[in-house]
Amino acid sequence: MVYQPVVFLLADYGYQPYATTIETKKELVEKNPELVQRFVDASIKGWYSYLENPQPGN
Repeated sequence: MVYQPVVFLLADYGYQPYATTIETKKELVEKNPELVQRFVDASIKGWYSYLENPQPGN
């Protein structure tokens, strides 16, 4: 059986073009919450770094 992907355009649901979403399965959060927390913390740190000096990312 071949499944066709379902694609949702986030802009159709009110998300701004530069919005950032992070998605994962509930199972991962339940089985490895420390990994998920480290990823979120690193993402926050990365955004702060970008906001302090956006030139390298642009």
